[in-house]
Amino acid sequence: MNASRVARRWIAVGAGLTAVGLAVAAVAPVVGTALLGRIRLQQDAGGTMVVLGWVLLAVGIHRFGRASVTREGPNDENTSG
Repeated sequence: MNASRVARRWIAVGAGLTAVGLAVAAVAPVVGTALLGRIRLQQDAGGTMVVLGWVLLAVGIHRFGRASVTREGPNDENTSG
């Protein structure tokens, strides 16, 4: 499988997980309308998903950048020396 295609999948999964995490945290009940433990658990779960989504996005962006350099070769104008 092509390296840039794999990187794009990492980016898509990271973006999706971030969106789901934001949605989970956003629909947590308001304090006072539900048990505090449930509210905290839902907000923590959403926040954890957001952070994991960011990690996957970072890995995907890094791999995408590395794949484009490998595919096209290093640019002579940007090399020092």
